[in-house]
Amino acid sequence: MGFSTGNDAVARVKARLNIVDVVQRYVPLKRMGHRWVAPCPFHHETKPSFSVNEEEGFFYCFGCQEKGDVISFYSKINGLEFKEALTQLAREAGVELDEFRRDPGAEQAAKEDRDRARRVVTMHRLAAEHFVANLHAEEGAGCRQYLQGRGLSEETVAAFGLGYSLPGWHGLRTALAKVGIGEDEGVEAGLLKRSEQGRVYDLFRGRLMFPIQDAGGKVVAFGARLIDGTDGPKYINSTDTPIYKKGEHLFGLAQARRVIHQFKKALLTEGYLDVITLHQHGYANAVGVLGTALTPEQVTRLASYASHVELLFDGDAPGRKAALRSARMLLLKGLGCSVTLLPQGEDADSLLKAGGTAALEAVRQQAHAGLDFCLTAVRETESPKEIVAWAKEFLEALDDPAQHAYYLPRILEGLGLEERAFRKALGEFSTQQEREDAPQHTKRKGAWNKRWDRARGDRREESIFTPPDKTPSICTSKEEQLMRFALCFPDAVPELQQEGAAVLLTSPWAVSLWNTLCELCGQQTPECPLQADALLDKLEPQQRARFAEAMVQYDGYCISRETNLEELKRQIALHKNTESIAQLKMQLGCSTSDDSFAALRKIQEIRERELSGRNDG
Repeated sequence: MGFSTGNDAVARVKARLNIVDVVQRYVPLKRMGHRWVAPCPFHHETKPSFSVNEEEGFFYCFGCQEKGDVISFYSKINGLEFKEALTQLAREAGVELDEFRRDPGAEQAAKEDRDRARRVVTMHRLAAEHFVANLHAEEGAGCRQYLQGRGLSEETVAAFGLGYSLPGWHGLRTALAKVGIGEDEGVEAGLLKRSEQGRVYDLFRGRLMFPIQDAGGKVVAFGARLIDGTDGPKYINSTDTPIYKKGEHLFGLAQARRVIHQFKKALLTEGYLDVITLHQHGYANAVGVLGTALTPEQVTRLASYASHVELLFDGDAPGRKAALRSARMLLLKGLGCSVTLLPQGEDADSLLKAGGTAALEAVRQQAHAGLDFCLTAVRETESPKEIVAWAKEFLEALDDPAQHAYYLPRILEGLGLEERAFRKALGEFSTQQEREDAPQHTKRKGAWNKRWDRARGDRREESIFTPPDKTPSICTSKEEQLMRFALCFPDAVPELQQEGAAVLLTSPWAVSLWNTLCELCGQQTPECPLQADALLDKLEPQQRARFAEAMVQYDGYCISRETNLEELKRQIALHKNTESIAQLKMQLGCSTSDDSFAALRKIQEIRERELSGRNDG
């Protein structure tokens, strides 16, 4: 049975934890009457619009409309799922959750797993403290000198908890034994190692130690670097343990998550020292991939904090290959992406050490848009057959029809593919051997063709997609504001329709789309809200590409419902006033003096109302 909790357990957690105490760990709250206020941690702002009601136990941001209780705040600020956030807070509050309560065997196994994980966390905390003590002891003088030579300040070293493992074989083993931790436990935790002869010794010896923390700041693993030129691999890393899976964590996330959350941008690089040096130079949103290729789990974790990720990778062949793979994963996840390639022979650490932030900023000025980088790399390095396969695989991995329609014309143009020839080539190989050798994704046709036909219309039609630089503007600024708002808040469409919002529309396609929106919104219910697919089905083939682009542009568009609703109503009123004034001016040209006076008076009243409305806003 899966995770289950009753409302009583959630209520007990909320009752035992003061929301102000939890929020103050992350946000500098100030009391204002019965509320506590601060700048919102979930969006960038200069004035405090984030409010916490201690008595009621909830928070609300008047800027971005984020709201919730202590559990939802903890979940969002740390990028955790509800289950994980509740589990951590319940442990802190001393509340036992009713997990697996219908299966005594599973309940006991779960309890044992939790106890074992807590024990491993404790061992890693003790190991981290042991390594820090070593660094500041006499035996750590060489490591301290190394860190100084790398230009790292004492504050930076402390912020990342850097330490030193002694060259001997049993330093950590002895330290753990003193607090009652046995050899078997140390081996299971990945801190000790057992030889073929059965002897247990320290895994990390004579190395600079990098603690790897989870998002909440708990040490869950270590990376270790040789610093004295002795034989052995330059870096070794913790193996997977009950609390650590390498592909699920990001180095530096504990230090960077608040800044990433606030600005919705992450800077992703490769090495431990790269991340640390970037932070020291002010790039507080830098995180690292822990010496492995970027994984889907890491992308998902990034997506819980950021909407845009900048890749800062080496400019050599392996770095370019890693950047191509990573950028593709980020784009498919729906994240914005850019790629900065460092000069040959340089990494972020060496570049900043030699030239400071000016040198890095000069390189970042040459960043590539993520999709452009991918298309250029594929076009310049792959064979024609591989280019077609890459394009098909990318497009087929998109589940959202709007994204599919957005990317399709750009990929065709960027890879130099002719539409009809590309479609004909999909899944069609000249020989049986080619069909057998083809990647699996090139053999699946049903889902692809279904999505293609939905976005493209009948194959006999003329192409409805034009290259991006020739695509006409979707709509005017007022139309764009109305359409984006309607797509964000379809429940407000009937109210805007009653206000006469159609007066803001001039483009024929915008009028048609608005009428369709009004029709669909009149049919929606809370249980069955408006969906993009339903709207897509209602549009003519010639409109679908433009609509899909509008959907992609609005996706993630953070707007305030009430503020923008009032602004749209004001725009409608202004438009009506303008029309009224135009009609009155026409009357002036062909009316008696009394009529003219009355018309002028009406114009003055209308303009006074407009001025009053602007001053009120």
